[in-house]
Amino acid sequence: MSCYFITIFLLHLYSTYLAFKLISSLFFISSLLSSHILILSTKLLGSPLFSLGQIPIPSGNVYAINDALSAEGATDDYETCLRHLVKSKIVDISEATRFPKFDVMLLGMGPDGHVASLFSGHPLVHEKEKWVTFIKESPKPPPEKITFTFLIINSSANIALAVAGAGKANVVHKSLGDSESSNLLPVQMVSPEGELVWFLDKAVASKL
Repeated sequence: MSCYFITIFLLHLYSTYLAFKLISSLFFISSLLSSHILILSTKLLGSPLFSLGQIPIPSGNVYAINDALSAEGATDDYETCLRHLVKSKIVDISEATRFPKFDVMLLGMGPDGHVASLFSGHPLVHEKEKWVTFIKESPKPPPEKITFTFLIINSSANIALAVAGAGKANVVHKSLGDSESSNLLPVQMVSPEGELVWFLDKAVASKL
């Protein structure tokens, strides 16, 4: 069972972006200078959500998904890339699961309790073979999404889960208070090998 640490930001956070900026500081993002980073969308490269342009990480160390391909093609291409990084010993392997092991994975949570693009009731939640997969009829736009599976997510050494906004307060309350249900939300299935740290703003933590 992973340890749960809940941090509530008492200052009002105007967006999840601010939460990620704070998380970046807490995890000493300067240590990423020699790291290799895998991200699931090239759009993030220019996004304020993940301001890689402000950190002098060599461009060759950033592995973005090829969104010029079809969802299926991009998924296969990305998993091939990840397997190559493992074979080259750039990405470590978990001794417990034998899947790729990331030092830190940053996740958000949707108002329905989904994480990554893994939604309640969808077969992908229980994927047991693929490292990277795709969904074509996503409950949340856009309809096509590419995602890591829980095989990869839960092999992470540590996971930071950033959630903000009063609209997600009920789901956060359920997620942290009802772990005995047989119908777990995807967010309740997040269980890294090390620590799971929740970063919440005051609004989303209002019902705890």
